[in-house]
Amino acid sequence: MRTLFWIFSLAGGVIGALFILTAFIQSSAPQQAAIAAIGIGIGVIPYCIARAVSELVDKSADQRQAQISLLTDIAAQLRGPDAHVNSAPRTLAAEWRETKI
Repeated sequence: MRTLFWIFSLAGGVIGALFILTAFIQSSAPQQAAIAAIGIGIGVIPYCIARAVSELVDKSADQRQAQISLLTDIAAQLRGPDAHVNSAPRTLAAEWRETKI
């Protein structure tokens, strides 16, 4: 799947380059700019999609678990040494209710 998207990206890059090269034979500057912008879009959009698919596919279970444990450690540090790791954070509404009672 990832290879297919990179093939589309490569084809989009080649077609986009051809569009940009044909922009130089146009007679007016607005036509040149429009064709160059279309060529860049044809080249860049498939690349962005292929890059996103690659990032989604390349994430292994080990990387995900490492990220989860890192985020858990950061959350524990932010809560302080007295807070339990799995305790829910207090909301402003809960604190307001306690002060009103």
